[in-house]
Amino acid sequence: IVIDFLGYMNHVQEPFQFAHWLLIGCGCLVIDNRGQGGRTQDQVPYETTQHEAPFGRGILKKEDFYMKRLVADSLRTLEVLQQIPEIDPQRIILRGGSQGGGIALLVNALTNVPIFATFADVPSHSNLVHRIEQKTGSYQVIQEYIEQFPETRETIYQVMSYFDLKYFAHRITGPVYTSVGSADPICPMEDFFVSYKKIPGPKELRIYLNKGHGGGEAKQIRREMQQITKLLKGNECR
Repeated sequence: IVIDFLGYMNHVQEPFQFAHWLLIGCGCLVIDNRGQGGRTQDQVPYETTQHEAPFGRGILKKEDFYMKRLVADSLRTLEVLQQIPEIDPQRIILRGGSQGGGIALLVNALTNVPIFATFADVPSHSNLVHRIEQKTGSYQVIQEYIEQFPETRETIYQVMSYFDLKYFAHRITGPVYTSVGSADPICPMEDFFVSYKKIPGPKELRIYLNKGHGGGEAKQIRREMQQITKLLKGNECR
Protein backbone atom coordinates (compact mmCIF):
# COMPACT_ATOMS: atom_id res chain seq x y z
CA ILE A 1 0.00 0.00 0.00
CA VAL A 2 1.04 3.58 -0.65
CA ILE A 3 0.33 6.15 2.07
CA ASP A 4 0.19 9.38 0.10
CA PHE A 5 0.79 12.40 2.35
CA LEU A 6 -0.72 15.58 0.96
CA GLY A 7 0.98 18.89 0.24
CA TYR A 8 0.24 22.10 2.11
CA MET A 9 -3.41 23.18 1.91
CA ASN A 10 -4.25 20.29 -0.43
CA HIS A 11 -7.08 17.97 0.50
CA VAL A 12 -8.88 14.89 -0.71
CA GLN A 13 -11.42 15.74 -3.40
CA GLU A 14 -12.00 12.71 -5.63
CA PRO A 15 -10.66 9.14 -5.35
CA PHE A 16 -9.37 9.23 -8.93
CA GLN A 17 -6.66 11.64 -7.75
CA PHE A 18 -4.85 8.55 -6.50
CA ALA A 19 -6.01 5.93 -9.00
CA HIS A 20 -2.54 5.62 -10.53
CA TRP A 21 -1.39 3.65 -7.47
CA LEU A 22 -4.15 1.12 -8.07
CA LEU A 23 -2.97 0.74 -11.66
CA ILE A 24 0.30 -0.78 -10.39
CA GLY A 25 -1.42 -3.08 -7.91
CA CYS A 26 -1.11 -0.99 -4.76
CA GLY A 27 -3.76 0.10 -2.33
CA CYS A 28 -3.69 3.74 -1.29
CA LEU A 29 -4.45 5.48 2.00
CA VAL A 30 -4.78 9.26 2.21
CA ILE A 31 -5.90 11.52 5.05
CA ASP A 32 -6.70 15.23 5.01
CA ASN A 33 -4.25 17.28 7.02
CA ARG A 34 -6.09 18.96 9.85
CA GLY A 35 -7.10 22.54 9.19
CA GLN A 36 -5.81 22.64 5.62
CA GLY A 37 -8.98 23.11 3.63
CA GLY A 38 -10.50 19.63 3.79
CA ARG A 39 -13.17 18.15 6.00
CA THR A 40 -10.77 17.55 8.89
CA GLN A 41 -10.83 20.66 11.04
CA ASP A 42 -8.19 21.82 13.49
CA GLN A 43 -10.21 22.40 16.65
CA VAL A 44 -7.38 22.32 19.17
CA PRO A 45 -7.35 25.30 21.59
CA TYR A 46 -3.75 26.44 21.05
CA GLU A 47 -2.10 27.82 24.19
CA THR A 48 0.44 30.22 22.71
CA THR A 49 -0.21 31.66 19.25
CA GLN A 50 -3.30 31.58 17.06
CA HIS A 51 -3.18 32.23 13.33
CA GLU A 52 -5.25 31.67 10.22
CA ALA A 53 -2.26 29.88 8.65
CA PRO A 54 -1.61 26.48 10.31
CA PHE A 55 2.13 27.05 10.70
CA GLY A 56 1.50 30.15 12.74
CA ARG A 57 -0.24 28.16 15.49
CA GLY A 58 1.44 27.25 18.77
CA ILE A 59 4.91 28.33 17.66
CA LEU A 60 6.15 29.34 21.13
CA LYS A 61 6.03 25.88 22.68
CA LYS A 62 7.01 22.51 21.21
CA GLU A 63 4.03 20.77 22.80
CA ASP A 64 1.70 23.35 21.26
CA PHE A 65 3.08 23.74 17.72
CA TYR A 66 0.82 22.71 14.82
CA MET A 67 3.53 20.43 13.42
CA LYS A 68 3.35 18.20 16.49
CA ARG A 69 -0.26 17.43 15.68
CA LEU A 70 0.37 17.05 11.96
CA VAL A 71 3.13 14.50 12.56
CA ALA A 72 1.10 12.69 15.23
CA ASP A 73 -1.86 12.38 12.84
CA SER A 74 0.45 10.93 10.20
CA LEU A 75 1.96 8.41 12.61
CA ARG A 76 -1.54 7.44 13.69
CA THR A 77 -2.29 6.68 10.04
CA LEU A 78 0.33 3.95 10.19
CA GLU A 79 -1.34 2.49 13.29
CA VAL A 80 -4.70 2.41 11.51
CA LEU A 81 -3.09 0.75 8.51
CA GLN A 82 -1.89 -2.13 10.64
CA GLN A 83 -5.50 -2.95 11.51
CA ILE A 84 -6.43 -3.61 7.86
CA PRO A 85 -6.03 -7.37 7.26
CA GLU A 86 -5.83 -7.08 3.45
CA ILE A 87 -2.60 -5.08 3.65
CA ASP A 88 0.85 -6.67 3.54
CA PRO A 89 2.61 -5.08 6.55
CA GLN A 90 5.99 -5.76 4.93
CA ARG A 91 5.16 -3.61 1.89
CA ILE A 92 4.21 -0.24 3.27
CA ILE A 93 5.32 2.60 1.01
CA LEU A 94 5.39 6.22 2.17
CA ARG A 95 5.01 8.91 -0.45
CA GLY A 96 4.41 12.66 -0.56
CA GLY A 97 5.20 15.92 -2.25
CA SER A 98 6.26 19.22 -0.67
CA GLN A 99 4.81 19.21 2.85
CA GLY A 100 3.84 15.58 2.27
CA GLY A 101 7.36 14.66 1.20
CA GLY A 102 8.78 16.05 4.39
CA ILE A 103 6.12 14.28 6.44
CA ALA A 104 6.84 10.96 4.69
CA LEU A 105 10.50 11.25 5.70
CA LEU A 106 9.70 12.32 9.26
CA VAL A 107 7.25 9.44 9.68
CA ASN A 108 9.89 7.02 8.40
CA ALA A 109 12.35 8.36 10.97
CA LEU A 110 9.91 8.28 13.89
CA THR A 111 8.08 4.99 13.42
CA ASN A 112 9.12 1.50 14.43
CA VAL A 113 6.99 0.03 11.64
CA PRO A 114 9.16 -1.42 8.83
CA ILE A 115 8.94 0.80 5.74
CA PHE A 116 9.36 -0.86 2.36
CA ALA A 117 10.32 2.35 0.53
CA THR A 118 9.87 6.11 0.81
CA PHE A 119 9.31 8.59 -2.00
CA ALA A 120 9.61 12.32 -1.30
CA ASP A 121 9.24 14.98 -3.98
CA VAL A 122 10.37 18.58 -3.39
CA PRO A 123 10.30 17.86 0.38
CA SER A 124 9.60 20.47 3.02
CA HIS A 125 10.47 20.68 6.75
CA SER A 126 14.26 20.74 6.36
CA ASN A 127 16.74 23.35 7.65
CA LEU A 128 13.93 25.27 9.29
CA VAL A 129 15.78 28.28 10.71
CA HIS A 130 17.00 29.12 7.22
CA ARG A 131 13.52 28.48 5.81
CA ILE A 132 12.09 30.93 8.33
CA GLU A 133 14.72 33.58 7.74
CA GLN A 134 14.23 33.37 3.98
CA LYS A 135 10.43 33.36 4.32
CA THR A 136 10.01 30.35 2.05
CA GLY A 137 6.74 28.47 1.75
CA SER A 138 4.59 27.83 4.80
CA TYR A 139 7.34 29.07 7.12
CA GLN A 140 6.98 32.69 5.99
CA VAL A 141 4.30 33.28 8.60
CA ILE A 142 6.76 32.44 11.38
CA GLN A 143 9.29 35.05 10.24
CA GLU A 144 6.52 37.61 10.06
CA TYR A 145 5.69 36.85 13.69
CA ILE A 146 9.34 37.18 14.70
CA GLU A 147 9.56 40.56 12.98
CA GLN A 148 6.58 41.70 15.02
CA PHE A 149 7.88 40.15 18.27
CA PRO A 150 11.70 39.93 17.94
CA GLU A 151 12.12 38.83 21.56
CA THR A 152 10.58 35.46 20.61
CA ARG A 153 13.21 34.58 18.01
CA GLU A 154 15.36 32.22 20.07
CA THR A 155 12.35 30.54 21.65
CA ILE A 156 10.86 29.85 18.24
CA TYR A 157 14.15 28.56 16.84
CA GLN A 158 14.37 26.16 19.77
CA VAL A 159 10.84 24.93 19.10
CA MET A 160 11.62 24.42 15.42
CA SER A 161 14.58 22.17 16.25
CA TYR A 162 12.11 19.51 17.45
CA PHE A 163 10.52 19.32 14.00
CA ASP A 164 13.45 19.88 11.64
CA LEU A 165 14.09 16.93 9.32
CA LYS A 166 17.85 17.44 9.51
CA TYR A 167 17.80 16.21 13.12
CA PHE A 168 15.87 13.05 12.22
CA ALA A 169 17.36 12.06 8.85
CA HIS A 170 19.91 9.71 10.44
CA ARG A 171 17.00 7.55 11.67
CA ILE A 172 15.47 7.00 8.22
CA THR A 173 15.50 3.38 7.07
CA GLY A 174 14.84 1.51 3.84
CA PRO A 175 15.40 2.79 0.31
CA VAL A 176 14.61 6.47 -0.17
CA TYR A 177 13.84 8.14 -3.50
CA THR A 178 13.73 11.92 -3.61
CA SER A 179 13.47 14.71 -6.15
CA VAL A 180 13.91 18.47 -6.11
CA GLY A 181 13.55 21.40 -8.49
CA SER A 182 16.72 23.43 -8.83
CA ALA A 183 14.74 26.69 -9.04
CA ASP A 184 12.21 25.86 -6.32
CA PRO A 185 11.42 29.05 -4.31
CA ILE A 186 8.99 27.29 -1.93
CA CYS A 187 11.07 24.34 -0.67
CA PRO A 188 14.58 25.23 -1.88
CA MET A 189 16.70 22.26 -2.79
CA GLU A 190 19.63 23.68 -0.81
CA ASP A 191 17.62 23.34 2.38
CA PHE A 192 16.71 19.73 1.62
CA PHE A 193 20.35 18.85 0.81
CA VAL A 194 21.18 19.44 4.49
CA SER A 195 18.91 16.55 5.48
CA TYR A 196 19.53 14.36 2.45
CA LYS A 197 23.24 14.10 3.24
CA LYS A 198 22.38 12.58 6.63
CA ILE A 199 20.15 9.78 5.33
CA PRO A 200 22.30 6.69 5.95
CA GLY A 201 20.72 3.97 3.81
CA PRO A 202 20.16 3.44 0.08
CA LYS A 203 18.97 6.69 -1.43
CA GLU A 204 18.47 8.42 -4.74
CA LEU A 205 18.10 12.10 -5.56
CA ARG A 206 16.83 13.41 -8.90
CA ILE A 207 17.32 17.10 -9.66
CA TYR A 208 15.00 18.73 -12.17
CA LEU A 209 17.05 21.57 -13.55
CA ASN A 210 15.41 24.98 -13.82
CA LYS A 211 12.16 23.60 -12.44
CA GLY A 212 10.23 25.26 -9.66
CA HIS A 213 8.12 23.78 -6.90
CA GLY A 214 6.35 21.48 -9.33
CA GLY A 215 9.59 19.55 -9.78
CA GLY A 216 9.15 16.73 -12.24
CA GLU A 217 5.33 16.83 -11.98
CA ALA A 218 3.68 14.03 -14.02
CA LYS A 219 7.07 12.78 -15.19
CA GLN A 220 8.12 12.19 -11.60
CA ILE A 221 4.88 10.39 -10.76
CA ARG A 222 5.42 8.03 -13.70
CA ARG A 223 8.96 7.44 -12.51
CA GLU A 224 7.73 6.58 -9.03
CA MET A 225 5.21 4.14 -10.46
CA GLN A 226 8.00 2.42 -12.40
CA GLN A 227 10.30 2.30 -9.38
CA ILE A 228 7.62 0.85 -7.12
CA THR A 229 6.74 -1.77 -9.72
CA LYS A 230 10.39 -2.84 -9.88
CA LEU A 231 10.69 -2.92 -6.10
CA LEU A 232 7.61 -5.08 -5.73
CA LYS A 233 9.02 -7.51 -8.29
CA GLY A 234 12.23 -7.70 -6.29
CA ASN A 235 14.32 -5.84 -8.85
CA GLU A 236 16.84 -3.28 -7.78
CA CYS A 237 15.96 0.26 -8.88
CA ARG A 238 18.54 2.46 -10.54
